[in-house]
Amino acid sequence: MILVTGIAMPSDHYGKDAAIAGLLETHQADGRSEPVAIQLPIGPAVAVAVEERSFLAFDDEKIPILTRQFSAWVPDPDGTTIGVVSVMTNCWQDWDHVCVLATEIFDSFEWHELSST
Repeated sequence: MILVTGIAMPSDHYGKDAAIAGLLETHQADGRSEPVAIQLPIGPAVAVAVEERSFLAFDDEKIPILTRQFSAWVPDPDGTTIGVVSVMTNCWQDWDHVCVLATEIFDSFEWHELSST
């Protein structure tokens, strides 16, 4: 199963470079993964791949679950909003395919002005 999510959130930065630096610092401090600055067609972004191990309890048995998520954190042109697109799977066999799909989705990311009508 593959899950794709997207969200936009406010940023305390003004400018793409400041937003990218802040994203790299935040994700490095988190310690769950090594963030990477990337260049998308829309502009600079930060990519992060995270792996989380958990268990599903079934009767007296614990079934291991491995969830992997690949995300792009993309600042808007003025750096005050961050768009986050994540592709997640709990099927380790499909991880390579999920990464290819994620990069294709990241490459298609665009910012659009909201209309007042």
